[in-house]
Amino acid sequence: MVTPVLAAVAAVLGSREVVMVQVAPLAVVSRAALPAEGIAIFAAPDGRLVVPLAGLDATAIVQPDGTLRQWPGRLFPLFFDEVDRMYALVPGLITTLAYPERVEIERAPVDGLGGVWRAACSRDGRLVAIIPAAGERRELIFAEPRPGGAVVRAGLTGTGEFVVVAPDAAWAIVATAEGGLELVAPTGPAWHGRVAAAGELSALSLSEGGDDLLVGMKHADGGLLVGFRVEPGKPEPLRRKFSTPIDQPPVGVATAGADVLVTTSSGVVWLVRGGRKLGGSLALAGARGLAIVPDVPRSVAPAWSDTKAPR
Repeated sequence: MVTPVLAAVAAVLGSREVVMVQVAPLAVVSRAALPAEGIAIFAAPDGRLVVPLAGLDATAIVQPDGTLRQWPGRLFPLFFDEVDRMYALVPGLITTLAYPERVEIERAPVDGLGGVWRAACSRDGRLVAIIPAAGERRELIFAEPRPGGAVVRAGLTGTGEFVVVAPDAAWAIVATAEGGLELVAPTGPAWHGRVAAAGELSALSLSEGGDDLLVGMKHADGGLLVGFRVEPGKPEPLRRKFSTPIDQPPVGVATAGADVLVTTSSGVVWLVRGGRKLGGSLALAGARGLAIVPDVPRSVAPAWSDTKAPR
């Protein structure tokens, strides 16, 4: 019998719904229907879910209780430790917006930035890493998201698919379409390697502390979760720790303490011991994205009652 370590709540993006799933044990808590297909899902510091929509120039905001509202425009936010701020990328710029008001605070120009394939930021908010959509995606852009901030461009040996950034902004790791992993630092040389088991990489995530990298991949007739220890500065900075078979290829990976959640096209897989052992699974057709809801919602907004006017 598996002893639960952490009772987390995950938000799973389906084609036209967001499903709140409790972990340890796995169970559906609530469902919120979306007005259109969701493209991606992001967990805000206050516990709300941000879902940019396909086919509508709008973003769905799913409240913790399952109620839904819409913001005009399609927003792909990058959240970090300042709970009242978020980054958004537009052609030529990284903008800092107030959250949740979406008021522009400042702009950081990034010359030549057009469409964005993938982007991520450090937990401390000091660095944004961008895989541009243009060309062959053989470049990673590091940008300090402030006016006058440095912009560094690093070449990739493969076609960039996914990117994660160290919590302290020291480095980024890119998964490539060719099955490679590339650790790139904005101030130093890059390292290029391959996942030990051949297969198409399909998801990428860092542990909460940034010490472990979790890679989801297609493998044989199913999927695989491969864990690496991240040790920058060593000749082999990604040291393989384990691989765990999964029935289907992962489409999303996220950590919650010592637990790991993996979404596949047919549901959610809960792994314990850092991803080494199956804790349970939940059938959920059409799963396509995943976000962990903060266990302690954080916000600087005043906690006004919905039924009483402020004094």
